[in-house]
Amino acid sequence: MHSRRDALHALAVTAGAGALTGLAGCAGDAPAGSGPGSTTASAPTTESTTTHSTDAPAPTTTTSRSATAEPSSPTDLVVTETAPAGAPSPPSGVATGDAPDGPVVASLAVTGPDSRDLLDGNPPHSLWVVNATDRPRDVSFRLSTRGEPVVERTATFPSGGRAFLELRAPASYEVAVESAGNALREAIDESWFDCNRSSSTVAVGPDDVEMESVSTMLECVSVTPDGRIGGR
Repeated sequence: MHSRRDALHALAVTAGAGALTGLAGCAGDAPAGSGPGSTTASAPTTESTTTHSTDAPAPTTTTSRSATAEPSSPTDLVVTETAPAGAPSPPSGVATGDAPDGPVVASLAVTGPDSRDLLDGNPPHSLWVVNATDRPRDVSFRLSTRGEPVVERTATFPSGGRAFLELRAPASYEVAVESAGNALREAIDESWFDCNRSSSTVAVGPDDVEMESVSTMLECVSVTPDGRIGGR
């Protein structure tokens, strides 16, 4: 896994007209498990984000993903339906503006083989797709990696309705969302998967589709097998 940025990632993209064909997404039926943690060293406790703070407090002890871990391939990934009642809300004020807190249209977890997480003790990356308008919208969204689809869904989102995806398998993903002739295609780089809590929110607005990503900003440190302490 490549190095995380020295400065915090932040992006907001507005895209024009486009189309995306929505299909039914693949889904497993086993609950996600817990991946093994790596040996850790203390990290600073200061927390910051690009524009908004995430709801969860920053940890005081961190782990980093093994440098020898292989990125997830599409055939290794499992998509599992999770309980909508357990889906969190997007970070307050991020991308969604004054959109109401509507119902959960879909709640999914993306994991490795046998529904295991591949996080090495690090937090997952959260992804929301939200209808930030005051009326129902037909929304198509697709999550892919290495050019192959992982999730493809088309659904009618009520005002404030949201889909929640918890990415528990580190990889470089592409998010594509289309609604009412407006489309967005944006990347979630694998470097987002480290000791920091991070999330991306796609907001479907009246005239555009935008995505904003936020993260805490701890220095991630680890102890190598030969006892050296590294950071990134």
